[in-house]
Amino acid sequence: MHIDRPAVARGDFRRFRSAAGEHVLVVPFSQIYDLPAGAAAAWDAQPDEAAAAIAMLGGAIGGEVALEEVVTPAPQSISLNV
Repeated sequence: MHIDRPAVARGDFRRFRSAAGEHVLVVPFSQIYDLPAGAAAAWDAQPDEAAAAIAMLGGAIGGEVALEEVVTPAPQSISLNV
C-alpha cells in the first residue's frame, strides 16, 4: 500500500474535540471520523502510524471522485453588481 506522507505532512487533516470525544477531519472528500478512546494518545506516541491511518482514510468512498477529476462547467452568464 502506498502512503502519501507528503499529503499528511501538508496538513490534509485536523484533529478536534467535541462533547462526544476526539475526532479527525480528513480534508480530501471532507470526511470526519471518531477516534476511539486511546487512539489520540496512540497517534501522539506513534506519528508514523497516525500518518498511515490518515493516508488510508483520505481516499474516495462510494462513487466519490477526486476534485481534479470533476469537470468545470462553462460559465453561463456573468452578473456584475456595482
